[in-house]
Amino acid sequence: MKWYSIKTHKPPMETVCLIFTENNYYYIAKLIDESNFSKWVVDNVCDEHGTYFETIYGVTHFCIPDPVEIEP
Repeated sequence: MKWYSIKTHKPPMETVCLIFTENNYYYIAKLIDESNFSKWVVDNVCDEHGTYFETIYGVTHFCIPDPVEIEP
């Protein structure tokens, strides 16, 4: 995996990436606003509450995980 800075690279839209924030947190999220590369959305699923979206700000880096073959 290779990390890319959002200051020098354009993140892919609507692609799930591993992101790193300025507060030293990691998330699995996707970019939904092409005009703001530091604003991402995490789709969280909770059995009791259904699905909710959490907006993550202050993203500094993103990584597109390498595909891994899943054994049957």
